[in-house]
Amino acid sequence: MKFVVNARFLTQNLSGVQRFGIEISKELRKICDNAGFVSPKNILHHDIAGILGARTAGFLKGHMWEQIELPLYLRANKSPLLLNTGNSLPAAYKKSMVIVHDVSPVRNPGWFSKKYSAYHNFMLKKLVPNALKIVTVSEFSKREIIELLNIPENKIDVVYNSVSNEFKQAAGEAVREKREKYALAISPLNPRKNFKNMMLAFEKLGHRDLKLYITGSFNNIYADAEIKRIMGSDRIVFKGQLGDKELAHLYKNAEFLIYPSLYEGFGIPPLEAMACGCPVVASNIGSLTEVCSDAAYYVDPYDVNDIAAGMSEILSNTPLTRELAQKGKQRVEYFNWENSASRLNGIIEKML
Repeated sequence: MKFVVNARFLTQNLSGVQRFGIEISKELRKICDNAGFVSPKNILHHDIAGILGARTAGFLKGHMWEQIELPLYLRANKSPLLLNTGNSLPAAYKKSMVIVHDVSPVRNPGWFSKKYSAYHNFMLKKLVPNALKIVTVSEFSKREIIELLNIPENKIDVVYNSVSNEFKQAAGEAVREKREKYALAISPLNPRKNFKNMMLAFEKLGHRDLKLYITGSFNNIYADAEIKRIMGSDRIVFKGQLGDKELAHLYKNAEFLIYPSLYEGFGIPPLEAMACGCPVVASNIGSLTEVCSDAAYYVDPYDVNDIAAGMSEILSNTPLTRELAQKGKQRVEYFNWENSASRLNGIIEKML
């Protein structure tokens, strides 16, 4: 093996970071004969592990495995180059490159628990700068890394995310169902996703026949009485964590995706929606405007009235809705896992 992928993502629940690790690794596996994949033993995604031919090493889990047993495994196997796909890397192994998806714990530490913020600030500020090469997922994140981590521009490359084929295939399936009118939100209950303003904006809508379907992992981060009241409405439907097929079905039949996030390194859900022909209402923040270009309707995420007005415009302006759906399908073709893996492989080859 000339290089090894840290496949710890095989042991983690699926989010954007894990999605990148899985999809980019599947493509690297196709084009690289010299790639190996190593993971802790507590694998959740056994089908993906089989596709990758992933090996397991050690007995520890999580950060402890990454910091202790992974470096031991690498040294016992001729110390190959290590590709880390999930914002972290082992401190005791210097022959590493790392994918940094965003630096939100540095930009906005108050959005996270003290323990999470402390760990990721240490990782980003102390360990990431020691990597041989840093790759990130957007030009926006590259600028953030340069500014907040004080890393030279020539040490950073950009490799874009894409979307799973499940979502692209959904666009060619049966016509949309018309059962219940709903907007869709991919919004775990955390501050960076701007859940409170989204809920307040939805409540302001005059379209009383419209429901809001919300998917994602939920916790008790919000004790706000006003939000609890809105969440108790029969117009709000919590769907929980969904697989790609179920999520694609929701995108395809939604009136629109509402994505008023305050900070994103990339933002995969808007592209997933576009692939399924679903119009997108998104924040006018740097990464989302970079990714969505002219294929989304933009709103000020800090202005509840503007978010509500954006949703109302999509519901009432049929020509605009059709235009955004068409532009979205064109925009999503710009992002491709095969191309991203080919670009990343070229970066790796230069490091070998």
